[in-house]
Amino acid sequence: MGVTPSERICSLLKENPKGLSIEEVSRRLVMNRTTAAKYLNSLVNSGDAELRTLGRAKVFSLSRRVPLPQILDLLSDQILVLDRDLEILEANRALQDGFGIPATDLLRKRLDQTPLNSLLSSRFYEAINQAFIGKGSIYETSIERQEKFYYFRSRFIPLVFGEGKPGAAIILEDITETRHIRFTFEKEVKERTDALTRANEQLLRKIEEHRQTLSALRESEARYRRIFETANEGIWVGDQSFTIIACNQKAAEMLGYTHPDDLIGRNFSSFIFPEDLPDHLQRISDRALGSRDAYERKFRRKDGSACWVLISANPLLNSGGFLSSSFIMITDISAQKEMELELLKKSRYYEQLLKTSSDAIHVVDEKGNLREWNDAFLEHLGYTATEAAGLNAKDWDADNAMAHLSTLRNHEFGQRFRFETRHRTNEGIIKDVEVCATRITIDGEEMMYSSARDITRRKRTEREFRERANWISNVAATIGGLLWETDASGLYLQCSPAIESILGYTLEEVIGKMHYYDFFPAEERTELRTAAEQIFDLRKPFRSFQSRVISKDGRILCFETTGIPMFNPQGSFTGYRGIGLIIPETENTRKNKNSQRKSGTRVKKKDS
Repeated sequence: MGVTPSERICSLLKENPKGLSIEEVSRRLVMNRTTAAKYLNSLVNSGDAELRTLGRAKVFSLSRRVPLPQILDLLSDQILVLDRDLEILEANRALQDGFGIPATDLLRKRLDQTPLNSLLSSRFYEAINQAFIGKGSIYETSIERQEKFYYFRSRFIPLVFGEGKPGAAIILEDITETRHIRFTFEKEVKERTDALTRANEQLLRKIEEHRQTLSALRESEARYRRIFETANEGIWVGDQSFTIIACNQKAAEMLGYTHPDDLIGRNFSSFIFPEDLPDHLQRISDRALGSRDAYERKFRRKDGSACWVLISANPLLNSGGFLSSSFIMITDISAQKEMELELLKKSRYYEQLLKTSSDAIHVVDEKGNLREWNDAFLEHLGYTATEAAGLNAKDWDADNAMAHLSTLRNHEFGQRFRFETRHRTNEGIIKDVEVCATRITIDGEEMMYSSARDITRRKRTEREFRERANWISNVAATIGGLLWETDASGLYLQCSPAIESILGYTLEEVIGKMHYYDFFPAEERTELRTAAEQIFDLRKPFRSFQSRVISKDGRILCFETTGIPMFNPQGSFTGYRGIGLIIPETENTRKNKNSQRKSGTRVKKKDS
């Protein structure tokens, strides 16, 4: 059977690894230019050749490939490749291990006739059918195995195999771990790194074992190329001198470049910061001797900024035991590093706040044992740090410490609970304190975070104020007086209970509803209010303001009122506070009464 035009072109491109244009291929193979262009484009579409544009010229060269099955086994995502008849062409090791199904029960079998079928939904099959007609999709799904739910981000990618046959690649990204709490993150990263290292080791062994069979895997290589370019991890392949000979789009984007070609031909060392060069040179020296490695590294991006990555590096040794190439997988962990730095800053910040706070801050467990404290707490109770380590809340809470803890447990996490109690110092001194407490969780253990403030002086002042207020009220009640307080408009804000016995009004009828001038007789109200407002406008204390007031049952009483103005901390006038005393009717009140009567008489005559 004769050599096909495609095979002749491949042989020619193999002899010219730097590439040839359409005119050069047409001339050397004595082939029509249109025919040569047709076969070259066909080789590009099948993945056997690569096309580069240099100015107006198109340069074709053979594709450089790495076997698809081994690359699939390297990836942590679970991957299936199906043809139009739902036959499984590829199932990577991650999928086999994840579902506990051996390759013999998957490969070359219909998907709906494998153990996987019972775990998949109708929506999953619908997405596969959409991929067969060229419509890719992504959605999240959950799968229950052994009474445990696993969550995946499923990516359905349309494929076209040789001879134009449709197919589909399914990438199952396990996102179950993202639902775990943050403190397990480091452990998960390590487990994933170990899994990738094991996968790399398997891949490198298989690449070496199957190096002579590359020509039989062209169809698999085309599928690998698509997955290689869409992988979530950056991938580098380097030669013996650690110069990049292949990389994917993700690796280029991590380092701030537009296209993988921007990285081809560059040495690994060109992305290392000067301070990391000694460690980098030591690691590649060890790798040249066959050492595999996984470590964190700070790469220099195109704009000079830093990009933190997790590197999984594996050397490929030839049959003589010498380094032939290196395979590197790169995971961007810049966000994780920024988070670690931010957590460190916050930790130092909160530690400083705790240390310098004037409040007595302390943390106890569910049994009341003291677990953490600040210097102010030790000073508050008079204990040393050594003595504090063995304290329980009952040692310093002079009331019922366990009752307070029990009450706090009924509150939600993070909800503040404020209460007053008494603390006993090391010397036996009792202090009144105000405590603000919150339920928190530290390393999975429930704790009570509390901040105590000494209010002994405030409580003593409050008692003195209450005693003084009671004394004033008793004096006022004894001499038949009425204590009162108004706002700036004269509306009553406070009033002593004596108003009920003096004027017949209840506190509910007066406070917030009546003004001082509402008690003046109607015929005297205008003149008395005018006189009172003139005094109010002065914003000064006044004494012995005499007026007549009318009780609820219509009785007329004579009052002598004394008051002082009130101001807020900003200096603004807020109202008056004072006392009113019942007095016998005087000459002034009689004059006011007669004056008002005469005025009323004159008005009546005028009206008549």
